[in-house]
Amino acid sequence: MNAAALAGAAACVVWLAAVAAYAVGYFATPAPGAGAGSALMLLIAAAAPAGALAALVVALGSDRAPRFGGRDADGLSPEAARIATEAARAAAAETARALSVRMTALETALAETRRGVKALTEIAGVDAAERRERPAESARPGPSHTAPQTQRPPNEPALPFADAAAQVEPVAWSDILRALDFPRSDGDAEGFRAMRAALTDPQIAQLLQAAEDVLNILATSGQHMEDLSPEPADLGAWAAYAQGARGAAADGVGAVRTPERLDAARALLRADAVFRDAALVFARRWNGLVARIHDELGGGAVMADAADTRSGRAFMLLTRALGAFD
Repeated sequence: MNAAALAGAAACVVWLAAVAAYAVGYFATPAPGAGAGSALMLLIAAAAPAGALAALVVALGSDRAPRFGGRDADGLSPEAARIATEAARAAAAETARALSVRMTALETALAETRRGVKALTEIAGVDAAERRERPAESARPGPSHTAPQTQRPPNEPALPFADAAAQVEPVAWSDILRALDFPRSDGDAEGFRAMRAALTDPQIAQLLQAAEDVLNILATSGQHMEDLSPEPADLGAWAAYAQGARGAAADGVGAVRTPERLDAARALLRADAVFRDAALVFARRWNGLVARIHDELGGGAVMADAADTRSGRAFMLLTRALGAFD
């Protein structure tokens, strides 16, 4: 009980004691006419003020209890305090989740930037070592880099890579160009004849194997090179590319500019590490073909025809999607 309640209780006791003392003196020397009525009046005089004080004490005690016993230091009830605490914890958890999402997005962006820089380095052109090794490669068949093995779509014919014989004479460029376009079906006899002839050239065999890998993955994802509509070949850009030009100086090489096709290719490159590696291997080997065409033929119509094959269109699509001309 607080001080006010204690003071009220003390007042009740003092009052009752005073009335009791008066009653003792009154009844000890009874006055004329004293009787039951006098006793009742004394009882009322004792009880009425004492009852009022007792009610005040009870009221003061019940008024203080919820204010101090049922609320916290901030004046909140236990339920309100619990709700406020839960809200604060939820806000803190949401802030932590938001920070985690932002950190994940930042890490992803940095990883994409690193992969883009690596891709541009990989397709930066035919390096001097690859040019020096070209004569040696003609003496040892088989790929110097193993491209990832991919699953062939059902409508793509099996290609006779294992049937290639040792090279006995130079392969005609017409056969190479036809092979770069690949057989259209299992019944494409001319396409298979050109493929077998082209596979006797080790450099072209490596290029065709890499091209088949990327074409199969693109076809599986719904991208068919015969459906593309590239711009006419810019022979000047191809000549500059053969001499090592990159970026804006060779922009005409990336003649596939359809936004939805490029977006689909970029999404596939980001999502599929096997495809990204296969695309980089293919780009390096196509660079070797471009250098060879310009070294042996000076570019011209053969370069334009090579660019318009299914392999050439895949190269233009993927190099632009990789950002080689940005």
